[in-house]
Amino acid sequence: MFTDTVLWALAGSPGTGIPSRVYWLPEKPLEITVIFGQSEEDYEADGINFIRWVFSRDLISQARAAGTAGVGDVQVKVRGNRLFLQLESPNGQVKLFTDAEAMLDFVRRTYQEVDQLTETDLLPLTDDQLREAMLDWGLM
Repeated sequence: MFTDTVLWALAGSPGTGIPSRVYWLPEKPLEITVIFGQSEEDYEADGINFIRWVFSRDLISQARAAGTAGVGDVQVKVRGNRLFLQLESPNGQVKLFTDAEAMLDFVRRTYQEVDQLTETDLLPLTDDQLREAMLDWGLM
């Protein structure tokens, strides 16, 4: 497991810092989890709220390569030394930014553990199941 502390700021309010923990587990190689606010352990101990978002690590890589990635509830953009993360839910939306190099370095380390070419070997899907899912999602 990899974990890092990342400080985010609200886009439009750069002085507002939001602490977070970023997690990656080798048994879930496609996912990055970001917990904003206090950690889950702190939440259990003192009842302080936290927010958890899980999204594809590929979004960070794709945004680095193309400048932008994602549709729907998670969108990522890289502009200069900033990585912007826009999150949407039925309860609202928020646009945050952080140091791009810190997040890109975190994602690079995950690919060193489980590279992109072998990550699907760890999924509990057969090739036929994956192909069928991709057809259902309009990806093929």
